[in-house]
Amino acid sequence: MNCKQLVILFSKNILLRNVNRTHFKKNSLLIYVTKPFVKKYGKVTHPNYYKARIISGCLKECGYNVDVIYSEYTRKLDLRKYSFIIGMGEGYTNTYGKTDRHCKRVYLATGTCFTTANQRELERWISLYQKNKGFAGAERFEKVKDYVKAVGSLYDSDAVIAGGDNEWVMKSYEWIHSKKYMVGSIALTNFRYGDMSRNIHKSRHRVLFLCGNGCIHKGLDIVVEAFWERQDYELYIVGNVEEGFHNAYRKEIEQGNIVLEKFQDANSEAFREICSRCGFIINMSCSESCCTSVLTGMATGLIPIITEAEGINIGDSGYLLMRADRQEIGKTLDMINQATEEELIDKMEKASGIIVNQYSQRSFYARFKEALEDILEVG
Repeated sequence: MNCKQLVILFSKNILLRNVNRTHFKKNSLLIYVTKPFVKKYGKVTHPNYYKARIISGCLKECGYNVDVIYSEYTRKLDLRKYSFIIGMGEGYTNTYGKTDRHCKRVYLATGTCFTTANQRELERWISLYQKNKGFAGAERFEKVKDYVKAVGSLYDSDAVIAGGDNEWVMKSYEWIHSKKYMVGSIALTNFRYGDMSRNIHKSRHRVLFLCGNGCIHKGLDIVVEAFWERQDYELYIVGNVEEGFHNAYRKEIEQGNIVLEKFQDANSEAFREICSRCGFIINMSCSESCCTSVLTGMATGLIPIITEAEGINIGDSGYLLMRADRQEIGKTLDMINQATEEELIDKMEKASGIIVNQYSQRSFYARFKEALEDILEVG
């Protein structure tokens, strides 16, 4: 094990005690991410930074001192002091059967249930190889060490708080007979529709794909195949595209109507300029809780083109596809061709408005606090 690996291992096994510096009689344990409580300033690249601090704040408001550990915490921990535990990952699984009998355990579902997520991921890789496009790329399998223990831990939870915001996500947890809550997620950009200098005549033929971790998981192969057949549209791919993916889809990517851009800070001028060029945000993920890249695009007024697997309630602000395949994408692009500019502008305004009302830090706080108070039977 090298020095870097030792540092990572050490950082994953730190117990942060009483992060809010409170003196209540009750103690809680948050099993999620530790970085927001160690590095409180700087560039935010993931909504878990905001979520962790909001969750901690809500627990404080409910009268709990808050300790925090990373989701993959592996060291032994005396859990007898805690009357409330909320979290995910191996760290949460390891609390199963080790708490005081009066302690409430709540599963923080930042994705669909791992059984569903892994099945969908496997189907995507099988499909890729069947298309003779297979490569050794970044996969998103949830590597559960002990499936029996993980299932038992989930089933034993007093409640599930899910970051998703539609029934597709919640259905993956229907086998757990405890209370379930949907609290959504948070867009990463501060830009909104009014900040864009968008030419609707040009932008209506340009679609943005924000490439996160795992091209196949996010459905970039499906999207590239669809736009390879549609020279009347331009596809902008922004992010880190894997070398293996680029090699497998070199012919499609280099045909002319697909533009690759490097990763951009969601609050940078470069990002604003790219979003101003485009009219739509697309994602064909196989399994999400509430796809952050789509939320971020919607905040700027980009019209979403997604499936239910993105876990977002888009209302009538965009296009919800029945399946993640190039035929469905093609049909949707045909529908967009028939839409008037006024109709598209209306959808852009609605998309940005949905972020303000449903997927902002303020809305996440309100929804999470309501769920927490119901679980704790406050009031």
